[in-house]
Amino acid sequence: MKNYLLIKYILCLIILFSTTLTYVEASKSLADPLITKGLKVVSVTPANKSKRVTKDTIIKITFNKIINAGPEFDSICLLGPIDGGYSEPTISDNMFTIKSAAAYDNTKYIVRLPNGAFKDEFGNLSKEYVFQFTTKRSNIKVAKPIVKLTSTTGKRIKAESTISASVTYAQNIGGGAAYYWDGISGYQILTGASNFNITAPTKVGKHTLYLRVVDVTGNDTGWKRYIYKVKR
Repeated sequence: MKNYLLIKYILCLIILFSTTLTYVEASKSLADPLITKGLKVVSVTPANKSKRVTKDTIIKITFNKIINAGPEFDSICLLGPIDGGYSEPTISDNMFTIKSAAAYDNTKYIVRLPNGAFKDEFGNLSKEYVFQFTTKRSNIKVAKPIVKLTSTTGKRIKAESTISASVTYAQNIGGGAAYYWDGISGYQILTGASNFNITAPTKVGKHTLYLRVVDVTGNDTGWKRYIYKVKR
């Protein structure tokens, strides 16, 4: 009888021990880091803030896990003065590659991966990731913008009259302009300006107009001075 009870006790222990092991293994699988660990970028090529990058460079983004296209995959973008765009988007295991179509030399571009651009095999979505690079300078020298004003310097103009300005950019490369009158007002910034108007000061007397134009590749006229005599 005692032997029977002993055997029964041992069998109960074996069953209990086996059940405990199964529970522990199940708990481990539920906490599997491959399932619960978030999806994130581990490296990018070109590296963030790289310079002298070719305009058609291959951009490589590596994740910590195998990836698939997420709900915001089509919102991935390459941003610049005029958005460059990209081609040949490819997903291979944990890597995403695109071919840059940056438009301009010596220009900063930003690669933006929005929230949910990618997902792993367990449905975890990627978070927003942004990095930038600057394209290299061209060996071809681009001429500085040429500015023309309807009223030449030294002319007498009426108070609050309009001075028309036109800018010619080499190779049709747009840019922007800024101007101000001495002690009268702050900067007026004009993005993508090629034709714009400048209003003369209200105060009678001699005034200096400061005008500067820059194209998107960095060619800069510097601050040019134009002297006007404002009359009533």
